[in-house]
Amino acid sequence: MSDSRIVLIVEDDSDIRELFAGRVRRLGVEVVTATTGAAGLKLAREHQPDLVVVDIGLPDIDGWSVIQQLAEDEHTRDIPVVVASIADPDAGMSQRIHAHLVKPIKKGALEDAILLAIQLGES
Repeated sequence: MSDSRIVLIVEDDSDIRELFAGRVRRLGVEVVTATTGAAGLKLAREHQPDLVVVDIGLPDIDGWSVIQQLAEDEHTRDIPVVVASIADPDAGMSQRIHAHLVKPIKKGALEDAILLAIQLGES
């Protein structure tokens, strides 16, 4: 995979954020991280990542709001989103997300979702 790929991880738990970042970096993908929804939205606009991985339980705005705001912004609406959370899937958001991974995430599931989303974004 090209080194020019970027994945944005929006996760407030530092242990999980670093675990996810390490797993993504092993795929040969650059990682940008945010600890709040607002910071994630700002970084998404700045970096135009190939994928956003977002937790739902964030300290400022929830992940569903982040996903909604990404979808409403012409600069970020085409970025695939993977939810990684203990929260139940939101049926109303199902068209906006590529995958919903329930924590604890099985080994390899995050990597598979990222690779698939990036490949789909290329087509």
